[in-house]
Amino acid sequence: MAANLIQTPDGVFRAKFNTDSDNWSVILPYVDRRKYTIGEKYTSWDTQGEFVFFKTSRNTEKWNWSFGLEILCDLDAYWVKPVEAGGGIFKNGEKLDDQVKTRLNFGDVFTVTKFRNDVSGGLANFTFRKREHPKTWDFLEKASDSDKEETELSLIPDRNKLIFSQILSHLSVPNLKNARLVCRYWDEEMTPILQRKSAMHFPNDWHPSACNPSLQYFRYIHGIRNPADWPNLKIALPKLPAKEDDPENWGNKYVTDLNWFLQPTRGHHVKTLSLSGEICSDSDYCLYLDTVSHFKDTLEELCVDLDIEICDKNGTNEKEYANRLGLFFPSLKKFALRIFTSSPELVTLTASWMTTWADAVTRVTSLSTGGDDFLGSSISKCEERMDEKVEGEDG
Repeated sequence: MAANLIQTPDGVFRAKFNTDSDNWSVILPYVDRRKYTIGEKYTSWDTQGEFVFFKTSRNTEKWNWSFGLEILCDLDAYWVKPVEAGGGIFKNGEKLDDQVKTRLNFGDVFTVTKFRNDVSGGLANFTFRKREHPKTWDFLEKASDSDKEETELSLIPDRNKLIFSQILSHLSVPNLKNARLVCRYWDEEMTPILQRKSAMHFPNDWHPSACNPSLQYFRYIHGIRNPADWPNLKIALPKLPAKEDDPENWGNKYVTDLNWFLQPTRGHHVKTLSLSGEICSDSDYCLYLDTVSHFKDTLEELCVDLDIEICDKNGTNEKEYANRLGLFFPSLKKFALRIFTSSPELVTLTASWMTTWADAVTRVTSLSTGGDDFLGSSISKCEERMDEKVEGEDG
């Protein structure tokens, strides 16, 4: 049987009505043999595939209903089945069998009975739709005059690559993005310029109404052509919840997805990296160290912007954070470190964890530091250590 040359469209699963989370939706890119699980608790990739948290605003003391689906991409189509037996999930009015995969089509409607204290509270409605993309503009190439010689210089931008590229290099990033929609040829010309002038931004969307921040890494790898060619990244890392405060395993899911994204087989060649976010525990801080370690051989510019808890809530004991011995950036030219905190001021502050950065950036030609006033002495010591390292190498 001949292979299907038409790419299967991506799907969008959306909470539509009476779900206690009617603004919730998730894009499910079609990737052959990929499984998605929509539910409330993450266990592992092996059992659930790409897990998607479904978060509602319901009062758990009153409501005792749940929603869970497995969606599989296979044979150029989507397939679906309930996560658990007896879940009572209906597709287009027919109850789904948890032992059988059912074909999933765009436009299908799912309903599940909500219960409050074991009494029916109506039907929650979900839909599955095709993902819509912006329409591209039609591009018609004007025919050249037949009496012109082929060697004559053409000033039509799309026929003279040198002139065309020079014009495009002066466009702003928003205009470059819009121009990519003209046609495939323009897209191919715009992309290298856009790669140089912009950064891929991965924001921290860790809040109840958008509880799947790590899905952005999967969508990036799936949706961006040649993702390894984008040299500039901005990543805002979340504050990981403590294990005892995370029954759904949000933190574990985020770390798993980030490590999947950063693995060397992706071929990332990142030259500029910006990291920012809150740090409240050593596991938060190690997430920063692990991330920069993946790019240590290629980084030329690094900006680390930390909002860190320096001490406990009483302001009596300084928190301890890990040091990463041997971390070094051989190609790094510019380094910026900004440290802020909401912690009370300590009489004595060692901040020994800052030596990791001092030892790692000894070859930079541009150094910028900043932060809260009472952290100034620790930052100054860090700068002095950097200077000592540089002098030692020069000697």
